[in-house]
Amino acid sequence: MNNETLSLATRQRTAPITRAEVLHPLTALADDGRLRILELLAAEGELRGQDLMLKLDLSQPNLSRQIKPLVAARLVQERRAGDTNKLYKLNLAAIEDLCAKLPQLLSPDNAQANVMVAQTQALRQAALQGVAPEVQPFLDDHGRVLHFSTKLKEQQWVLAYLINKIAIDRTYNEREMTQLLDDWVSPEARSRRLYGVDAVTLRRALVEESSLRRTSDGAKYWREA
Repeated sequence: MNNETLSLATRQRTAPITRAEVLHPLTALADDGRLRILELLAAEGELRGQDLMLKLDLSQPNLSRQIKPLVAARLVQERRAGDTNKLYKLNLAAIEDLCAKLPQLLSPDNAQANVMVAQTQALRQAALQGVAPEVQPFLDDHGRVLHFSTKLKEQQWVLAYLINKIAIDRTYNEREMTQLLDDWVSPEARSRRLYGVDAVTLRRALVEESSLRRTSDGAKYWREA
């Protein structure tokens, strides 16, 4: 990806710029020794690791310790030289991308978008508090079923979650049971008609695979203790 393409991708993205995207490369830059490496690469172009060691008077372990964060942050490109040496080159595209992202991160629109994302995440964490981690991907931000897997094991996770929404000490008629389960189906899932996400299908699955019981005519439902 060249500089122009990378900058264009940054401008065209719809998701807000996050602090982590900027913090990672900035942390790599926050060291005098690593800045010296970048300056040398900017001045001389691609250099072997051995050349960097000589020019900066660094041992091999010290060079490795200094350059690894720069490579991890994509500020320096690394490639094999065909022998035991590695070649290093300044990645101008990544540096320009960082320079473009920082003002975007601190723009009012981006800051407000990140606040909204944080609020949504906090609401989801509150809604899913105590829910088993394996079940959470199948639920929306309010704890309602978003989709029902085709895999039996994953279906059982969701059913185990739903059965706890049904009181043990009462009997439901068919309409009441359907309405209770419908309240725990995401409106998004209903509108998109995703596979198996409707109260009737879930009610049938709870009878077949979980501890929901019903009379032979389907008029009464109850949860088996």
